[in-house]
Amino acid sequence: MLYLCHSMRQLFILFVISILSFSFLCKKKESKDFKFISAQKQVLFGGVAGSPVISLYRIKLKAIRNFECICDSSYAEGKIDELFIQKDSFNTVQKLLLKKGQIVEFVYSVKTAAEMGGGDYQIEMPGSNEKTHPLAQENTILLMYKGGKNAHFLVKNYETLAPIFAP
Repeated sequence: MLYLCHSMRQLFILFVISILSFSFLCKKKESKDFKFISAQKQVLFGGVAGSPVISLYRIKLKAIRNFECICDSSYAEGKIDELFIQKDSFNTVQKLLLKKGQIVEFVYSVKTAAEMGGGDYQIEMPGSNEKTHPLAQENTILLMYKGGKNAHFLVKNYETLAPIFAP
């Protein structure tokens, strides 16, 4: 009887330890570099025949610490393309020194391939490359960067704005 009681106690302790370790593994990973503020997607349809369709993503994040952020790439819609930081109203950069508490806006666009022009003057514009990432999920935006404690930021929620149809 004493042996059975001792075995039950050991099983119970093993059960509790396994539950606790599993809960630590499943703990939501928070970014050590950024806090999410907002994200938007807007589709732009070019007015010229053959022009590309562009999905423009704008992601606002708040820097949690001081560091130099170097943009790498971003994934959305099963495609990869360059990632930029909106430095001011007119300029984007791929590298920026961030200060703790600074709001930063990342810009990423997914483009379709396009053929524009006519007659003898025909231009082929490649679109975004088809590629997925193991961390990317459906209907998310995955930002890849260097210089921080994390190397990525996954955006799970974004607002979809009305599309723009160029004349």
